Amino acid sequence: MAESLQNLTPVQTTILGSLTGFIDVSCTQWMLYSKTLSQQSALFANGSFFKCVTQQPGRMYRGYTTSLLNVCTLTALQFPLTSATTAFITKGETRRLTDSEMCVSAFAGGVASGFVCSPLELV
Repeated sequence: MAESLQNLTPVQTTILGSLTGFIDVSCTQWMLYSKTLSQQSALFANGSFFKCVTQQPGRMYRGYTTSLLNVCTLTALQFPLTSATTAFITKGETRRLTDSEMCVSAFAGGVASGFVCSPLELV
């Protein structure tokens, strides 16, 4: 499986990264909203959490578009950057990476995408 992912083009890895970010945000946004409410000590105040879940479930997805933009951009960058780092490490050869090579590749992709996505967190 890992070897077949090395054969993807940069466009394909970017699309795969974007789809992964979309799925991530779509599945976890309600938990992020709940966490924010709990940090503000408002999760169970006046039954607000239960009111959201039962009467206004769409409210659990407040901030969805912003989260979607941020995470899709982040993963759309991380996937091809990690792939490029993998190609650099393997010198273009299709082979299974060692554990340390995987860690270095993923770390490099994350660091490189951080330069773009960190300013998005401030918006």
